[in-house]
Amino acid sequence: MIEELACTKAQADLLVECGLWSKVPGGYVFVGWEKYQPTREKVEADRKREADRKANYRMSHRDTAGTKGGLPVGHQAESGHPDPTRPDPTLNTSTDVEVEPRKRGTRLNDNFEVTPEMVAWAQEKAPDVNGKRATEMFKHYYQSKSGQAGVRKDWVHAWRLWLLKDQQHAEERKPKPTPEQRARQTIQLATDIDLRGIEQ
Repeated sequence: MIEELACTKAQADLLVECGLWSKVPGGYVFVGWEKYQPTREKVEADRKREADRKANYRMSHRDTAGTKGGLPVGHQAESGHPDPTRPDPTLNTSTDVEVEPRKRGTRLNDNFEVTPEMVAWAQEKAPDVNGKRATEMFKHYYQSKSGQAGVRKDWVHAWRLWLLKDQQHAEERKPKPTPEQRARQTIQLATDIDLRGIEQ
C-alpha cells in the first residue's frame, strides 16, 4: 500500500500518529473506512429494511371494506366538518370586509437589471456560476416564452432560482476525487504538518 501511494514509512507512521491511518498486520488501513465505505452486505440490508418499513406503513394505512386505514371494520371515521345546528356568532358574514387584490404576474421586460444586492447574493450562493452569462440566458429564455410560461409574479425570485439551479449543475459536473487521490491529499497534509513542526 505504501509503494502504491508513493509514501515513505516515516510518512505512514506520521499518519498513524495523527490518527488518520491504523497499523495492521501486513500494512495499514484508513481509519473509519468501514464507516464511509459501507460493505455490499450492509447496503443490501439497509435497502431491505427500508423496503420492509414502507411495506408495513402501506399495509397499516390501506383501506379495508371501505373503512379508513387504522380503523376496525364496522367503524366509520367521524366527519371533520359536521353540519352546524345554529349559526356560529364568531363568524363574520359581513360583506364590508376589504379584500386585498390578488397580485398579477408580469412578463420580463428589457429594463430588468441586476442590483448590487443581487450580485452579492449570487457571489455567496452561486460562486461557480458566471452571473453575467446566466442573467443573459435567463432574460432570453423568459422573453422567448409565450403565454403563462413567460409570466412570473416575482422576477428577482425567479432569477435567484435560475442561478441556484446553475450552481447545482456546476457542482454535479465537478469530478469527485478517487480513494487514491484522497489518500495522496492526506499524505500531503501530513507532510505539510510535519514540515511546519520542523520549521518551528
